[in-house]
Amino acid sequence: MDNDASLNNEPGQAFEALRAEVSLLRRGVEGLTAERHSAPDYGPTLEQMNAYLKEFAGWARKVNGQPAMQLTPELLERGIARVAADARKRDREIIEHADARMGKAIARVEHIVESAAEASEQARAIGIACGIALLAGMLMILAFQELAAVLPT
Repeated sequence: MDNDASLNNEPGQAFEALRAEVSLLRRGVEGLTAERHSAPDYGPTLEQMNAYLKEFAGWARKVNGQPAMQLTPELLERGIARVAADARKRDREIIEHADARMGKAIARVEHIVESAAEASEQARAIGIACGIALLAGMLMILAFQELAAVLPT
């Protein structure tokens, strides 16, 4: 008989256990619903964040479209090398022009020095010629005086 009572009691206990679990689940779902209703409304904040993100995306598209954003290290390197080569070419032209002008100036200075040396040599030669002419003139005067003394008058 004990077995019969325990058999009759088992379904009742199972229903009670099931009822307790369902009740627990129901309280849990009600708690989640209550929690959901008490949670703050993030809608306005999310809308504001969305507006900021749209504004940022427009700015990023605008910046991305700028030519500087297309530059890569390789393009920069090539550009710098080209500008440097152009600068060196221009420097070379300036140096060659200065060298040509310097060569012409040196040639003019050398010509002036040569002219001065020639003038000095000419002055020396003229001085010698004048000295010889003076000496010759004096000798001629002496010779004419001697000749005049010897010739009858």
